[in-house]
Amino acid sequence: MTPQRILVRAPNWIGDQMLAYPFFHYLRAGYPGAHITAVSVPWVAALQFRHLVDAVHVLQQPPLSSLWSRAQLLEASARWLRQQGPWDLGICLPNSFSSAWLFMRAQVGRRRGYATDQRGWLLHEALSWQKHATDHRTEAYLALLPTSVRPQQSLRDCWPILASVDRAQTAGTGHPQFDAGRAWPGTTALAPPATPYWLLAPGSMAESRRWPVDSFVTLA
Repeated sequence: MTPQRILVRAPNWIGDQMLAYPFFHYLRAGYPGAHITAVSVPWVAALQFRHLVDAVHVLQQPPLSSLWSRAQLLEASARWLRQQGPWDLGICLPNSFSSAWLFMRAQVGRRRGYATDQRGWLLHEALSWQKHATDHRTEAYLALLPTSVRPQQSLRDCWPILASVDRAQTAGTGHPQFDAGRAWPGTTALAPPATPYWLLAPGSMAESRRWPVDSFVTLA
């Protein structure tokens, strides 16, 4: 049965969200008539691919870091999503327990994700993470798509197809560029310098992902 209403728990990190672009593209291409809602944490909400999803539900973050506060807000989101349902298919891109719990409490009809973080029992289709743990994260996301809509091309071959279908422009460089105007309407893009340049991004919310400042100084 072709799903008509789909939930996707989007990645929690900016870099992972960018790597999920092929996933969202092939999900939309496979189910062009479906209503797709992305569920996102606040700091990635502005980067949801609006030309590929119909709606974005932003998960509220508790003012306190207590487990009880987080559980209350998670339950509130599950209740809201349940009221917007029914949902035929839910795909969890993060490997967290909370993402699978959210979809279970939202009563999503068919839940897919990796069997990590002791959450396999919450999923109808729990995929083996061991088989994909060493994959490029983009490939790991693509493997979560239902088989019928999963691309048959290699990851390297997918990118030119995406650039062509999404009408990306080469801007005279000879290389396809991501069409940010379609993905993020209402935002103002920064014009890149006319000469070669480097982009350094030292910030991260997670301490484990922060490169030492001395290393950035050396690179610069």
